Amino acid sequence: MSMQTIRQLALGLAAVFLLVGLVYSYSLQPEVLQNLQWQPIILLAALGVPLTLGLNAVEFKVLALLNRVQMSMMNALEVTVIGSAANMLPLPGSTIVRVAALKTAGSPLTRGTSSTVLGASFGLPWLSATPVSGCSG
Repeated sequence: MSMQTIRQLALGLAAVFLLVGLVYSYSLQPEVLQNLQWQPIILLAALGVPLTLGLNAVEFKVLALLNRVQMSMMNALEVTVIGSAANMLPLPGSTIVRVAALKTAGSPLTRGTSSTVLGASFGLPWLSATPVSGCSG
């Protein structure tokens, strides 16, 4: 089975789990949508999510440059999206995904790990998410 097939199956399975979870949650509390304010949700989905993903991709691209490896913006965006999904696991998913992507791109494991951990320690992710936090309030 090819890696592309595995990725497509994993994405499909994740979508099914999400849909089942949404239906189950709604069945437990159908009144949850009655008092919902849609304008902030639409604004956040339309502006906040793409902005956060884009800025995090730029941040990862800079991290790749610091590790002396080439990373296209599309690859950086893919790593960012997969890392964001991996953060839902009970482990530091995004960090693991970033280190693995840097290693795959040719960075030594020690350099990729240390730069990723240092970047997280000095608040680079928070810097890229700061403009979005104003959209949610």
